[in-house]
Amino acid sequence: MHHLHHKNYPSKTTFTYNGKVYYWYEFNELVEEESGSVLAQYYPSWNVPDAHEHVLGKLVIKEYGVHLIDLVVITALILQSWSQEGKEAVASF
Repeated sequence: MHHLHHKNYPSKTTFTYNGKVYYWYEFNELVEEESGSVLAQYYPSWNVPDAHEHVLGKLVIKEYGVHLIDLVVITALILQSWSQEGKEAVASF
C-alpha cells in the first residue's frame, strides 16, 4: 500500500491486487481505479449516530466489493490503524 498525502489534495492510498489498481480516497471510499466503482465506504464512529463507545466506525461493503471482502476489511483496518497513529502523534504534543 502506498499513501499519498499532499496539503492541497485529498489523501489517497493505492494498492494493486490481481493486476487491478484500487485506492482508498480520504480513508472513506475504496474505489477500483479503472472502472471508478466504489467497493466500500467507511464511516468513522463520530459520523455514526448509533455507534457505541468502543466502535471504530462502520464499514459498508458495496455489491461490487463483496467478492473482495477480505481485501476490503484488511485494507480498511490498516488505514484505520494509520489514522489512529496520526491522531495519537498529534495528541502527544
